[in-house]
Amino acid sequence: MQSTQCEKPHSKRREWSRHELEKLVYLVSLYQYDHVNYEEVSRHLWNRSAKEVKRRWLVVRAYICRKLRDRVRALEREHEQAAPYSGELHRSLKWIETRWWDIEEMKL
Repeated sequence: MQSTQCEKPHSKRREWSRHELEKLVYLVSLYQYDHVNYEEVSRHLWNRSAKEVKRRWLVVRAYICRKLRDRVRALEREHEQAAPYSGELHRSLKWIETRWWDIEEMKL
């Protein structure tokens, strides 16, 4: 069975320069938590459509989220390793047995 859709030749993917990516991140960050107007952002980037801008932003956002998530996990692992187990002293402390003369003057 043959497909009735004619296949369009794909246009060559253009690379994004470092300057364009930095500008994209800056422009989208201006929207903060509001809906991003990709048409407006694409006007500031030379020869980029809103569809290209949105697609690239989704990739950049996923990268940023992944890096933040990895950093948080690394901090959690570091914190787990640094924290002493319950009932144990911190490794910088030394246990000294209690002596009678240390507690004989306590008023109970």
